[in-house]
Amino acid sequence: MDSLSSQFKPFAFLIGDWEGTFADGKTTDRQHFEWLHNGKFLSNHHSSTGERGGHSGDAIFAYDTVEKRVVFWYWDNGGGITLGHFTVRDDELHADEEYRGEQNYKMRTVWKPVDADSFDSTVFAQQDGDWKQMWTVRYKRLVTPQ
Repeated sequence: MDSLSSQFKPFAFLIGDWEGTFADGKTTDRQHFEWLHNGKFLSNHHSSTGERGGHSGDAIFAYDTVEKRVVFWYWDNGGGITLGHFTVRDDELHADEEYRGEQNYKMRTVWKPVDADSFDSTVFAQQDGDWKQMWTVRYKRLVTPQ
């Protein structure tokens, strides 16, 4: 995309459709990423099925010119919202986020490309002041973007 801002170039690998299965093998999550407004924004929709299924949500990513970083807002089907921002470290995308819903907590997510058709998503949650890894899911590309 010619109009893609430099701040979003590290996110370009995400464009398209992805599927990952949690380690228990009982829950699958699908992700869809696409550019909005000529690459000025990025949208994401995800939905999970299986044992931990029934969860879905949408996010919008934007470059905040005041904070000088990519920020995002996420809404889920349980009525919760997440506010967060990204830091790019080498080829990894690190998100610091705060979930606000029936429970409120801080999370960190790391998206790390494995190859052109897969990436790992590792989620950490803050519990009693310590960061604990919750899960890692390897996502595989379902549709190659055009």
